[in-house]
Amino acid sequence: MKKELPDYYTFCQNDSCPKANECLRNIFYKKHLSDNDTIRIVNPKRYTTTDSNCNYFASSQKIRMAWGIKNIFSSIPYDSARAIKSELIKYFGRTKYYRFYREELPVTPEEQAEIKRIFQKHGITQEQEYNRFSEEYNF
Repeated sequence: MKKELPDYYTFCQNDSCPKANECLRNIFYKKHLSDNDTIRIVNPKRYTTTDSNCNYFASSQKIRMAWGIKNIFSSIPYDSARAIKSELIKYFGRTKYYRFYREELPVTPEEQAEIKRIFQKHGITQEQEYNRFSEEYNF
């Protein structure tokens, strides 16, 4: 199994669930279980058999993650860049902002939308230039 799976990811054994074939927890349980001594699973008493709105459902669709924010200020005026950077640090926190900057942490689609909103608030409508993109599971 790739290291991309978090150490304490919760798996699901419920094959009778209507969404089992689309659920990352069930798919990874069947196909990617490692040799770990212990695993976490959804309590079988919490299984849904007819309801397709399972609280534990995790989509197996990959999402587009952005990496690196070094270039997002490169083509905007300095005063706007300074104000936007300050607001991004206020919103995400200094640690998370710099983890984005150093490509230690991906920027999720929701976070990309928030960054875009902050840029637009300051009158910048052009798309942000991230260093790269990747398709990842949303754990």
